[in-house]
Amino acid sequence: MAMAKRSVIAVLLAMAVLLLACASSPAAAQPGRVSITGVSLLGSGCPRASPKATLSRDKKFVKVEFTNLLDVSVPARLVNRQKACTMTVGLSYPRGWKYTATRFTVVGFVNLAAWQTARYSLRSYYQGGATACNHMQLFSGGSKGLRNAVFAKDVCTSAASSTCGTIRGLVCIVRVSINNQRNPRGRGTIKATNALSFSLAWSRC
Repeated sequence: MAMAKRSVIAVLLAMAVLLLACASSPAAAQPGRVSITGVSLLGSGCPRASPKATLSRDKKFVKVEFTNLLDVSVPARLVNRQKACTMTVGLSYPRGWKYTATRFTVVGFVNLAAWQTARYSLRSYYQGGATACNHMQLFSGGSKGLRNAVFAKDVCTSAASSTCGTIRGLVCIVRVSINNQRNPRGRGTIKATNALSFSLAWSRC
């Protein structure tokens, strides 16, 4: 009987230790106050109107909404066949924390005439730090053309994080272009339409 009681106590103690470990693990921890301080834009493809940036209540998801971020259509002059926009998302969070940005999504679509090609790329890095995402997607009109193709979602699962000891924002560079040399009269379009989003994972330094 005494041995049975000791076994039950041992099991309960083990469960208590396990629960405490889970509660105090970095994966479960969240910083106190996190906010978006602003979004700055630079580049030929940036919208004129200021974007709207929102942070989810659990501090794990950022969405930047805009109108026609990038829009390339052909036929057009060479200089107008490619556009880019650099967005810097300012973040405020407690010192002693760092974040990892992953699962980037830019909402966009592509239509191409036969023999035309298009390219969409997204590069993101922490201010003064490592690369968070480096993604490129190619589209081809082939022999029959391409209709309503979409940009890939939830790209990049980075192991790199923001620098500890400093508060850093996230820089995102989006580029689109069309190559119509094999069909200069055909109509083609590539657009990043209305949103950029990414996920945040927080951990203590």
